[in-house]
Amino acid sequence: MSDEGPERPAEQQVERYPSLTGLRFLCALGVFLTHAWYVAKVFRDDRAEQAVKAVLPLGMVGVSVFFVLSGFVLTWSARDGEGARDGEGARGGGSARSFWRRRAAKVYPNHLVVWALLFVFVLATGSAVTGGSGGGFPWLPALANLLLLHAWLPGPGFTAGLNIVTWSLAVEVFCYALFPFLLPRLRRIRPERLWAAAGCAVLAVWLVAVIASQFRGGRTVPDVEVSQWQFWIPYFFPLGRLPEFVLGMLLARIVREGRGVVPGMALSGLALVLALGTALATLPFAFLPAAATVVPVSGLILSAAAADRDGRRSWLRRPALVRLGEASFAFYVVHWPVVMVAHWALGGGRWSTPVAMAATTLFLALSLLAARLLHRYVELPAMRRFARPRRAATPSTPPLLDEARRPAVPVPGSTAS
Repeated sequence: MSDEGPERPAEQQVERYPSLTGLRFLCALGVFLTHAWYVAKVFRDDRAEQAVKAVLPLGMVGVSVFFVLSGFVLTWSARDGEGARDGEGARGGGSARSFWRRRAAKVYPNHLVVWALLFVFVLATGSAVTGGSGGGFPWLPALANLLLLHAWLPGPGFTAGLNIVTWSLAVEVFCYALFPFLLPRLRRIRPERLWAAAGCAVLAVWLVAVIASQFRGGRTVPDVEVSQWQFWIPYFFPLGRLPEFVLGMLLARIVREGRGVVPGMALSGLALVLALGTALATLPFAFLPAAATVVPVSGLILSAAAADRDGRRSWLRRPALVRLGEASFAFYVVHWPVVMVAHWALGGGRWSTPVAMAATTLFLALSLLAARLLHRYVELPAMRRFARPRRAATPSTPPLLDEARRPAVPVPGSTAS
């Protein structure tokens, strides 16, 4: 446990959080393993097939971290005074329009490039979009996926349409749309009430799970064996994931204000494992995507941020892990198309455990390579071209504290900063 001191002056506060960047890659890696092992179904041995089901909760936890971390980083990087220097907005803040432009420049170029390549592949080969067997080309789900609207539509035909990971981008886009209006209101919360507000956000996460668990009927989701409503509401539905994003915003204020005691990373990690194990044994599925682990996830993010802020040692800050984390948004967006195409190129089907593990290693190497290329030649040029501050302010849009000085944390998926 580390005791937080009083708030530091703005010029002395840490601006980069490499531990959070490293954490982001580990979460993206958990999502990768979920898709490479669980969705692609590469294991022929029934025992191995049952064993890899253990990675499904890890992928869920990783996505929950993305949403909380997204709110944290965007709130932390919204700073006074910078908008006045670059002319983005009035009273020292950027406009909502400038914020939305920067978010679009971060999210859409990667998404559009990967969507187009996957569209051509599926259209040319007739391959199934997901790991199962497919029929005709899913035109309507593909269009919803392109526009990042598919998370609003229940049913696997939409949420898993074309690039199955981008449902979380649809959630992020919704949160980005609300962020300029949420931020001024959350900033008005008194420092001594921040923990109470964070507690309310946690309760809202649990309320989503409670509501979802009451839904009955509808189609049953294969493998998970729950109603599509119990799966969609706490996992895919953007309104259902909004409390996690708001919680991240409040955590950023807690760190900035130096309020109270923050747990260490080891304790937070242990609590996360125990919470997940207990939830798997005792709680309905609706509580697994976020509710069961949201408290230890918050502790992990707080402890990693506090370690960087205070200059304490953090294994998440290792250079190799941070470099991987810098391209984690590209890795997240591109990994499923790489797995899908590589699996098809190798003949598809299921393999013995050693061959499946070797294929997984190949999938990972190819995904990292594709992510590095996407990050370097698409994501960064798009950010330089479209995310730069403009000279003229736009008085018709609400003011937003500028986010020009960003931490080294790609906000997703997220999914990306």
